[in-house]
Amino acid sequence: MSYISKLEWLDALDSDYLKDTLDPAERATHDLICEEHCLLLEPDNPKVEQWHLHNQHIFEHNLFRISPEVRQLKYENPELYEAIQQAIDSHIMEHSRYIGESVDQSIYQNAKALLNSYS
Repeated sequence: MSYISKLEWLDALDSDYLKDTLDPAERATHDLICEEHCLLLEPDNPKVEQWHLHNQHIFEHNLFRISPEVRQLKYENPELYEAIQQAIDSHIMEHSRYIGESVDQSIYQNAKALLNSYS
């Protein structure tokens, strides 16, 4: 079962005991993302690190964005809701920047290897 499928099941069932189905890296990533969500509720922008599993972070941050907890703020505290949405947007953009850098680096390395193969 893929990481995303597991998270969809967790979200659907809202059962903590199913988190035991995550492998250690997935579990650590999930726990880190949950900590980031607490900071985003303040709203604060947690630091994005190069070593984060960026696609997984982006997926969970988008799930958090539409969670009942955040959606309720739209009615209870619209200003905070907007601030949180902006913090999530900014945070996701930072993850995306690292993904883009990784792709750029891969393209550069592939081109360099290709040039070296002709020498």
